[in-house]
Amino acid sequence: MSESLPGPDAVPAAFTLAELTAMVVISGYNPNFINPESFRQNGIVDGDWSLETPAETPAVVGGSQTSFHYTNGVTVWANPDYLVVTQKGDSLQVSEFRGHQVVSRYVEIAPANVFHAVGFNLEGNIRLPDGAGLSSPLDQRLTLGDTQPALEMRASYEQEGKELALFWTEHLRPSNQEDPHLSLRGIIRLPVPEASKERESQQVFVKDVLAHRERHLRKFWSLIQQLADLYQLRGT
Repeated sequence: MSESLPGPDAVPAAFTLAELTAMVVISGYNPNFINPESFRQNGIVDGDWSLETPAETPAVVGGSQTSFHYTNGVTVWANPDYLVVTQKGDSLQVSEFRGHQVVSRYVEIAPANVFHAVGFNLEGNIRLPDGAGLSSPLDQRLTLGDTQPALEMRASYEQEGKELALFWTEHLRPSNQEDPHLSLRGIIRLPVPEASKERESQQVFVKDVLAHRERHLRKFWSLIQQLADLYQLRGT
C-alpha cells in the first residue's frame, strides 16, 4: 500500500508559520535578468502583482545584490550564489505560498544558469503553556542577575542526500506581554545530483522538488510536532 502523504497545510496546530521561502543555488547570476520588469515581462511573476513603493521598501537592482518586494508579501532576493523568494504573513498558510512558482518559472527560462541545489526555509513560532520547557541545568546556572537566558538550540540531520536543520530559541518567561513560545527557523537543502550535468536535467530535478514541496515540508511538520510535544509535556 502506498504511503499516505499529508496535504501541504498539515501544519501542527501549535505552530504559526510567519515566513516561507523557496530558493535555488545558482551559478551564472545575471542582474540584468533578475529585476521587476524582466520578471513581469517573462511571466515569472503574475502580471497583477504590484511592487511596494520606494517609500515602503525600495528595490535594489543591477548590482551584486538584488531585492524587490511585492505588496502581497513576496520578496525576491538574489546574489551571485542564490535566488531566494520569500513570502511573509501574520499566519501564513502553505496553500497561499507563491514562492515555489516564482523560482520554478525562473529556473525554466533563466539564461546561462547552472543549478547546484534547491531548498526551503521557514520561520514561525510554537505556542506553549505556562511552565513548559525542557529539563536543562544551563538555564538555571547561566543567569545574569535575576534573568535567565533564552536558550538557542539546533537539530541537524542528513537523510537521503538532504540536509535539514531546525533552530529554535526559548521564550519561556518573556519579559513583555507575550505568551511563552519558541521562535523557530528551519532549513532544508537538496543538492542537484552530480549525474544531472545537463541543464535540462538540472531543471527537471529542481522543478520536481518545488512542485512536490509538501513531501519535503512535512519533514518540518513532523519535527515541529515532536518539539512542541516535548516542551508541552513539561507544562502539563
